[in-house]
Amino acid sequence: MVASLRVKYLELRALRSAPAGQDVRSRLRALATQFPGALRELDEIPLQVIDERIHALDRVADGAAPEQWMVVTARFHELTRSALSAKRLLSARSIDDQTRADLTRDARPWVDHLDELATPLRGRISEVVIRRVAREHDLTIERTMELVRSHARVRR
Repeated sequence: MVASLRVKYLELRALRSAPAGQDVRSRLRALATQFPGALRELDEIPLQVIDERIHALDRVADGAAPEQWMVVTARFHELTRSALSAKRLLSARSIDDQTRADLTRDARPWVDHLDELATPLRGRISEVVIRRVAREHDLTIERTMELVRSHARVRR
Protein backbone atom coordinates (compact mmCIF):
# COMPACT_ATOMS: atom_id res chain seq x y z
CA MET A 1 0.00 0.00 0.00
CA VAL A 2 2.90 2.38 0.64
CA ALA A 3 3.77 2.21 -3.07
CA SER A 4 0.29 3.43 -3.99
CA LEU A 5 0.84 6.61 -1.98
CA ARG A 6 3.07 7.83 -4.81
CA VAL A 7 0.04 7.61 -7.13
CA LYS A 8 -1.91 9.73 -4.66
CA TYR A 9 0.71 12.45 -4.44
CA LEU A 10 1.24 12.52 -8.20
CA GLU A 11 -2.50 12.98 -8.65
CA LEU A 12 -2.61 15.67 -5.96
CA ARG A 13 0.16 17.52 -7.80
CA ALA A 14 -1.64 17.14 -11.15
CA LEU A 15 -4.94 18.35 -9.69
CA ARG A 16 -3.30 21.34 -8.03
CA SER A 17 -1.70 22.21 -11.37
CA ALA A 18 -4.84 21.68 -13.46
CA PRO A 19 -5.89 24.73 -15.46
CA ALA A 20 -8.75 26.74 -14.00
CA GLY A 21 -12.05 25.64 -15.45
CA GLN A 22 -10.89 22.12 -16.31
CA ASP A 23 -13.49 19.55 -15.26
CA VAL A 24 -11.72 17.31 -12.76
CA ARG A 25 -14.77 15.93 -10.92
CA SER A 26 -14.24 12.33 -12.04
CA ARG A 27 -10.60 12.49 -10.98
CA LEU A 28 -11.59 13.92 -7.61
CA ARG A 29 -14.12 11.10 -7.09
CA ALA A 30 -11.54 8.47 -8.02
CA LEU A 31 -8.97 10.01 -5.66
CA ALA A 32 -11.46 10.18 -2.79
CA THR A 33 -12.53 6.58 -3.38
CA GLN A 34 -9.01 5.18 -3.42
CA PHE A 35 -7.63 7.50 -0.72
CA PRO A 36 -10.39 8.70 1.62
CA GLY A 37 -9.30 11.97 3.16
CA ALA A 38 -7.13 12.96 0.19
CA LEU A 39 -9.47 15.77 -0.85
CA ARG A 40 -8.74 17.45 2.45
CA GLU A 41 -5.05 17.17 1.62
CA LEU A 42 -5.71 18.67 -1.81
CA ASP A 43 -7.04 21.77 -0.07
CA GLU A 44 -4.38 21.95 2.64
CA ILE A 45 -1.08 20.53 1.50
CA PRO A 46 1.50 22.90 0.09
CA LEU A 47 2.85 21.93 -3.35
CA GLN A 48 6.37 21.80 -1.90
CA VAL A 49 5.26 19.11 0.57
CA ILE A 50 3.64 17.13 -2.24
CA ASP A 51 6.93 17.17 -4.12
CA GLU A 52 8.90 16.21 -1.00
CA ARG A 53 6.60 13.27 -0.42
CA ILE A 54 6.89 12.10 -4.02
CA HIS A 55 10.69 12.21 -3.73
CA ALA A 56 10.57 10.30 -0.43
CA LEU A 57 8.33 7.66 -2.01
CA ASP A 58 10.72 7.46 -4.98
CA ARG A 59 13.49 6.61 -2.52
CA VAL A 60 11.37 3.77 -1.15
CA ALA A 61 10.77 2.51 -4.69
CA ASP A 62 14.57 2.49 -5.08
CA GLY A 63 14.98 0.30 -2.00
CA ALA A 64 14.96 2.65 1.00
CA ALA A 65 12.92 1.66 4.03
CA PRO A 66 9.49 3.31 4.26
CA GLU A 67 9.24 6.21 6.67
CA GLN A 68 6.78 6.01 9.53
CA TRP A 69 4.44 8.61 7.99
CA MET A 70 4.15 6.42 4.88
CA VAL A 71 3.20 3.26 6.74
CA VAL A 72 0.75 5.04 9.03
CA THR A 73 -0.82 7.10 6.22
CA ALA A 74 -1.21 4.06 3.98
CA ARG A 75 -2.92 2.16 6.79
CA PHE A 76 -5.15 5.16 7.53
CA HIS A 77 -6.38 5.24 3.92
CA GLU A 78 -6.84 1.46 3.84
CA LEU A 79 -8.84 1.36 7.06
CA THR A 80 -10.88 4.44 6.18
CA ARG A 81 -11.82 2.92 2.83
CA SER A 82 -12.87 -0.34 4.50
CA ALA A 83 -14.67 1.52 7.31
CA LEU A 84 -16.75 3.45 4.80
CA SER A 85 -17.61 0.20 3.04
CA ALA A 86 -18.69 -1.37 6.32
CA LYS A 87 -20.63 1.74 7.32
CA ARG A 88 -22.62 1.60 4.08
CA LEU A 89 -23.64 -1.95 4.93
CA LEU A 90 -24.52 -0.96 8.49
CA SER A 91 -26.69 1.94 7.39
CA ALA A 92 -29.33 -0.48 6.15
CA ARG A 93 -29.00 -3.23 8.76
CA SER A 94 -28.49 -4.09 12.36
CA ILE A 95 -25.29 -5.70 13.57
CA ASP A 96 -25.78 -9.44 13.70
CA ASP A 97 -24.07 -12.60 12.51
CA GLN A 98 -25.54 -12.25 9.02
CA THR A 99 -24.28 -8.68 8.72
CA ARG A 100 -20.82 -9.84 9.73
CA ALA A 101 -20.98 -12.68 7.18
CA ASP A 102 -22.07 -10.29 4.44
CA LEU A 103 -19.17 -7.90 4.83
CA THR A 104 -17.34 -7.45 1.58
CA ARG A 105 -13.64 -8.21 1.38
CA ASP A 106 -12.97 -4.48 1.66
CA ALA A 107 -14.90 -4.17 4.91
CA ARG A 108 -13.52 -7.32 6.57
CA PRO A 109 -10.98 -5.47 8.77
CA TRP A 110 -13.93 -4.08 10.71
CA VAL A 111 -15.83 -7.32 11.31
CA ASP A 112 -14.94 -7.26 15.02
CA HIS A 113 -15.34 -3.49 15.37
CA LEU A 114 -18.76 -2.85 13.84
CA ASP A 115 -20.12 -1.33 17.04
CA GLU A 116 -17.45 1.38 16.86
CA LEU A 117 -18.43 2.19 13.28
CA ALA A 118 -22.15 2.11 13.96
CA THR A 119 -21.84 4.89 16.54
CA PRO A 120 -18.50 6.62 16.00
CA LEU A 121 -17.13 9.09 18.49
CA ARG A 122 -18.57 12.54 17.73
CA GLY A 123 -20.05 10.96 14.60
CA ARG A 124 -16.66 10.85 12.85
CA ILE A 125 -15.42 7.63 11.32
CA SER A 126 -11.99 9.20 10.88
CA GLU A 127 -11.61 9.32 14.67
CA VAL A 128 -12.39 5.61 14.93
CA VAL A 129 -9.81 4.92 12.23
CA ILE A 130 -7.16 7.13 13.86
CA ARG A 131 -7.65 5.33 17.20
CA ARG A 132 -7.29 1.95 15.50
CA VAL A 133 -4.17 2.94 13.54
CA ALA A 134 -2.68 4.30 16.76
CA ARG A 135 -3.31 0.98 18.53
CA GLU A 136 -1.91 -1.05 15.65
CA HIS A 137 1.30 0.98 15.53
CA ASP A 138 1.62 1.49 19.29
CA LEU A 139 1.36 5.26 18.90
CA THR A 140 -0.56 7.93 20.73
CA ILE A 141 -3.59 9.33 18.99
CA GLU A 142 -1.83 12.69 18.80
CA ARG A 143 1.25 11.20 17.13
CA THR A 144 -0.90 9.24 14.69
CA MET A 145 -2.74 12.40 13.73
CA GLU A 146 0.58 14.21 13.27
CA LEU A 147 1.79 11.50 10.91
CA VAL A 148 -1.43 11.33 8.90
CA ARG A 149 -2.00 15.07 8.83
CA SER A 150 1.54 16.39 9.06
CA HIS A 151 0.96 18.20 5.80
CA ALA A 152 -1.76 20.43 7.22
CA ARG A 153 -1.14 24.12 7.11
CA VAL A 154 -2.98 26.89 8.85
CA ARG A 155 -5.81 28.09 6.67
CA ARG A 156 -5.49 31.68 5.54
